[in-house]
Amino acid sequence: MMNTIGISSVTVDTSGNVIIEPNANTKIKANSRRVSRSKTLDGGVVITDGGYTDGDRTLEIHANVTKAIWDKIWTIFKTYTLVYVATEDGFYSAAIESARYEENEAVLLILVKEKLST
Repeated sequence: MMNTIGISSVTVDTSGNVIIEPNANTKIKANSRRVSRSKTLDGGVVITDGGYTDGDRTLEIHANVTKAIWDKIWTIFKTYTLVYVATEDGFYSAAIESARYEENEAVLLILVKEKLST
């Protein structure tokens, strides 16, 4: 089981934070490199590798939560452009792209802006 995940506003707000327990559907360790392939005139290819950055990550968080916790998540989603997200592998500045609540499960897609610490 994955550790808890914290989401909070970047400005001081006593109701702008929540800690959730993600379920097995959560995907936080997925990303791709900035790689492209171009065909060359001689029939070969050139691969350009721009490297890896946490800013390309999308965190897909699934968590079974109560209606009260969902209401806090929904308020954070509607109110704040940027949030802080703490996971087992780091602390991030990010934006919640989408949020939905179905059958007591919250599903959040979070776009990482940058990793602030490990």
